[in-house]
Amino acid sequence: MFMKKALFAIVCLVGFIGAVQAEIVINEFLFHPAHVIPVPEDPRREWIELHNTEASVAVLTNWQFTGGISFTITNATLPPRGYLIVAADVGTFKTNYPTVTNVVGNWQGGLANGGETIELSDAGGTPMDKVRYATEGEWGRRVRGPVYYGNFRGWKWACPADGEGASMELINPFLPNEYGQAWTSSSVANGTPGAPNSVLSPDQAPLVLDVHHSPSVPTSSNTVTVTALIVDELPVGSTATLYWRDVSTASPLAFSTRVMRDDGSNGDAMALDRIFSAVIPAQPNNTIVQFYVDAVDSMGKHRTWPAPAYETNGVSLGQTANALYQVDNSGYSGPAPLYRLIMTAAERAELTSIWSNDNLSRVIDAEMNGTFVAQDANGIEVRYLAGFRNRGHGSRTRTPHNVRVNVPG
Repeated sequence: MFMKKALFAIVCLVGFIGAVQAEIVINEFLFHPAHVIPVPEDPRREWIELHNTEASVAVLTNWQFTGGISFTITNATLPPRGYLIVAADVGTFKTNYPTVTNVVGNWQGGLANGGETIELSDAGGTPMDKVRYATEGEWGRRVRGPVYYGNFRGWKWACPADGEGASMELINPFLPNEYGQAWTSSSVANGTPGAPNSVLSPDQAPLVLDVHHSPSVPTSSNTVTVTALIVDELPVGSTATLYWRDVSTASPLAFSTRVMRDDGSNGDAMALDRIFSAVIPAQPNNTIVQFYVDAVDSMGKHRTWPAPAYETNGVSLGQTANALYQVDNSGYSGPAPLYRLIMTAAERAELTSIWSNDNLSRVIDAEMNGTFVAQDANGIEVRYLAGFRNRGHGSRTRTPHNVRVNVPG
């Protein structure tokens, strides 16, 4: 754990608001400059912004980037509350942002479009900040995909910072920045290097982290406990609600709700550890359960996980691409790995219909939302918000069908 993350955890436990130690944070970066296909992107336009959150000058001599790119800051200071730009190419950056003066750069390597790890260390090699970014999962948003033959659409991930002209900006520099929920694409073109972020907010909606259901593969005699770590600038006052419903049929009922607790009772393991819990009653064998968590802080800011998804008109948001699990009484103890692809009944039926309509000329790649569960002798791994679609070229019409599984970054 990095220094500032460990400090934040201690601060929350003792009841103070925000961080209390000077720190340098990775605050903004441009990893995929906009370009018009077929013209290739210009990697010289990439840059990373560091921000000094304290009221004292920070000397960064011999600090280095050791992940994502390779670069040593030979001689630079960061003014109080100030910014330093580390650019892929200083000349290109100054041409594009002529009013920004605190710039160093000409790094080796580059920032991957699909995501990678940016790591900053001090002169002694101690890691000071680390951001593993992506363009899917919590770094993007689910939107409806293109219309294929037969009006199939499915889902895809959208991220305006991924080549659409935006940078990736940190919302609140006093919250942990290793989580995708702490970031979003800039609201202005080409970002805000050397200035406060366009999305900056001292009161961010709570982060809803590490959501998990247990047991991973319940039987009809098991209740299921859903847990979530809720992190906010204010150490007290957050509440959380679990929404769940049976989606084993194409026309499911409305969501039921459960208050999630952090008081050590009703399924919660430990009081006041910020891990909120709620219990879903036992369900019949083969039931598919869909769920999401809604967290609200004391100022009324709220966040759902999974986040709402954009529907077919590209404007309306709906809580329609959520986490799933399935009740299974069959049990399994064989030597081969077992993979479960769990979808709502409606999306499972849509994928089945795609298999009957797909052929070499149509190539229907509409992707369904689901949970991927991998089980072997080492245990069980669960990945929510996975994508399942028909795959292959010459083999996409064969039986059994090939299924491509996409696990979000």
